[in-house]
Formats: sequence, C-alpha cells, structure tokens
Amino acid sequence: MQDLKQASLGLQPHRLDRLKASSYPRLTQKLIDVVGMYLDPPGKALVLWMDEKSQIHLILDNYATHKHKNVQRWLKRHNRFHLHFAPTSSWLN
Repeated sequence: MQDLKQASLGLQPHRLDRLKASSYPRLTQKLIDVVGMYLDPPGKALVLWMDEKSQIHLILDNYATHKHKNVQRWLKRHNRFHLHFAPTSSWLN
C-alpha cells in the first residue's frame, strides 16, 4: 500500500468510510492504467466501468451478426448482457 500512497494520482481514498487493502501484486500499475484511461482517454474512445454484478445493455445496429449460433450461445452463458437493436433503415441507426 506504500506505493499506492506515493502514487496517489489525486485520489482521495480517505474520504471513504472503509478502504479495502488489496493483495494484488501489480496494484499500482493497474491503478495508474485504469485512472489514466479516465484522465486521458485515447482519442475517440468510450471508456466504461462495470463491476461484476452489472447488467449491460447494448444498443446495436441491426446487422445480422448477433443471430449467429456462436453469438447466441455466448449471450446465453453471459446473461448480464442485454442487446437492443436499432430499426433497419432508420434515422436511429
């Protein structure tokens, strides 16, 4: 945790009621990587954060890729992903 304190990156964990210490061996590198994505995202990038309990709703164009059996099988195994499709030939697309 000493490396984390030295590389605070302007974070203020003291404002939390509790801070769970991590035993992750590369915590500082991961912290710099993740926080860096928010502070200076790559050009034209969309940065999203989701925890393991989140439901994810994706809005897609109506391309037929989602109908492939491998995609359907993956979606059944990963039921937190919910797909929504824009109408074909629509201004929404």
